[in-house]
Amino acid sequence: MTEYLELKWTVSRARDTYGYNVVTLRDESGNRFRANGGGYDMVGTVFGEWLMTVHADKLTTLDPGKFYGLTVRDDGTVRLDGACGLSSMRAIADAIGVTVKATLDRKGNYTGFMVGE
Repeated sequence: MTEYLELKWTVSRARDTYGYNVVTLRDESGNRFRANGGGYDMVGTVFGEWLMTVHADKLTTLDPGKFYGLTVRDDGTVRLDGACGLSSMRAIADAIGVTVKATLDRKGNYTGFMVGE
């Protein structure tokens, strides 16, 4: 099954965050994941949130000592810190059998991902 994850960049107009960058990732099921601000890997953050939501069961099989950005809490839940970088999140996706192919615009900016199993 192949799915497209769309990335959309906007600028916040909210009161306390006016002018902050906002990136939103939307999958074909209608799930939306959002990060705002800057100074960290925002694309990695939203991709990591998507991975945690859609593939939570597969993530529990991984050894957290082998993957940067992967943490297992005391209650057994797995957390991904996408701010560690998109490359770390893609390595985790590869380890659970999810293939990821980035789509880029003509300037080389990410516009989304084709993901499959």
